[in-house]
Amino acid sequence: MTDTLTIQRELAAEREEDRFSRLRLIPWWDQKKIQAARVLVIGAGALGNEILKNLALLGFLHVVVVDLDHIETSNLSRSVMFRATDIGQSKADAIARGYKELLPEATVQPIVANVMQDCGLGLFAWADLILAGLDNREARLWINRSAWKVGRSWIDGAIEGINGVARVFVMSAPLVKPIGRSLIAACRAIYFCMKRTRGGVYPQHRPSLPSSAAFRFKRQSRHCMVYPLLSAKATCSRG
Repeated sequence: MTDTLTIQRELAAEREEDRFSRLRLIPWWDQKKIQAARVLVIGAGALGNEILKNLALLGFLHVVVVDLDHIETSNLSRSVMFRATDIGQSKADAIARGYKELLPEATVQPIVANVMQDCGLGLFAWADLILAGLDNREARLWINRSAWKVGRSWIDGAIEGINGVARVFVMSAPLVKPIGRSLIAACRAIYFCMKRTRGGVYPQHRPSLPSSAAFRFKRQSRHCMVYPLLSAKATCSRG
């Protein structure tokens, strides 16, 4: 009898109107799982604004947001979480405040940093869900590699003009098999190039990606990222 009363009280509590009561009407919805999930969002631009707005409305309570940029006036036309008073402030800090306004009980940690240079694998391992809204292919490759190392799947989103794309990368198993010592050496060269680029050794060079240059002139980080892929294709084509 006691167990029956307990169940009835729990069901009655679930029926009470709260901000998520309509979502609970969906048969497969699990609000407790959402509230317990740890979410890493990389990128707080236009797409990041929409991602974080929706996460707050759905009730995600544990969020870390990473972005290195600061808010400009032009951002206000496409960023729902930013205000005119936020101009000049870091996107990560401003969007964390906006998230708290939508969901005061949430814990939101802003990190003003370059995800490729300043965020370790521990951050990726912490997250149950990784979402990226970036305009940088190099950063996507880095996130993909880090997520693969810690066995976390991630979702990538991008906007180009009026077009959008969303992709899910499942990291249950390696996506690429090693193909030899030459590729390993090429991958190691990425770190050397990244250090040189980060230190501003070649600030006069703007990123470009001619494939022929990737073989002969690997001093820019973008060249270094594509070099292993081109080397792999060349190796495969030779035999």
